[in-house]
Parts: sequence; structure tokens; C-alpha cells
Amino acid sequence: MTAGISSPISSAFLSGLGVAFSTGAIHKLSKGAILQEESAIHINVGTFNRPSVSTQIGLLRRLLYGEGRGALGEALSLVSKVGPL
Repeated sequence: MTAGISSPISSAFLSGLGVAFSTGAIHKLSKGAILQEESAIHINVGTFNRPSVSTQIGLLRRLLYGEGRGALGEALSLVSKVGPL
């Protein structure tokens, strides 16, 4: 394996963005260690949180339809262009 994806540690609905990195890099700041800064969107949907699952899905749908802001909004915009829900 030559690449990995880090995931944010969070139990919140929206955990954040993952980073793709080279598993062969000597150090995380070495040249070429980070392959892609925003490689994955990490979302937790379930009954462990307080809005209901249907409310969480509705929020995710709104985010994918363009209500996200900043780097997250840009990443969600790219995901939504992959195909319909």
C-alpha cells in the first residue's frame, strides 16, 4: 500500500475532511507526503445523535445541494457532481 486516508476523530454528524497521504513518507511535512489535501468527506449518520436520522439525511442532502461553505462546501460540491442521490 502506498497511500492512506486520515479521518477526523469525531462523533459529530459532520466530522470533516480527510487527507490522502503517502505511507512511504518519512515525515508528514516531507515533500510529497500529502497526496491530496481534501480526499474524503466524513459524515456520521445514526441514532446516537440528537436530531433524528431523517433530519440528518435532510441536512446532508442540503449540504450536497450547495449549502456548504468554505473548503467543506467546495468538497461537497465536487461530490454532488459525481451523480444524483
